[in-house]
Amino acid sequence: MELILKKGSDALSITILRSLKDKWLLRFSLSRNGQVTQAPLEGLRFSYSGIITEFPDLKNLSVSEAKKEALNRLNKKIKSFDEVNEVKEYLKEDLKKHGYTPLMSIQGKGFRPRIEK
Repeated sequence: MELILKKGSDALSITILRSLKDKWLLRFSLSRNGQVTQAPLEGLRFSYSGIITEFPDLKNLSVSEAKKEALNRLNKKIKSFDEVNEVKEYLKEDLKKHGYTPLMSIQGKGFRPRIEK
């Protein structure tokens, strides 16, 4: 399944795949000014202030340790979901807090685009 979101002139595409090893495999693609950047979940950049806002208990850790722990917690949260739609809804709601607007999702079976609300 692919989820497409928009923030300003940027388009974010998240591909959600079932993985045998990690349960879920996420691939992020950001299109900005015609340039596309791709990253796995581990390649995402986290701001320290955003980490502290989301996880206040990490304030006493160093920047690199806080980023590592935030990524760990996000991984655990994603792995806790059993269905692809649960992962999609979690990502959609979480990214809404950061100004992203859901545009559509493309289903894995039949590739039918569906407008998101």
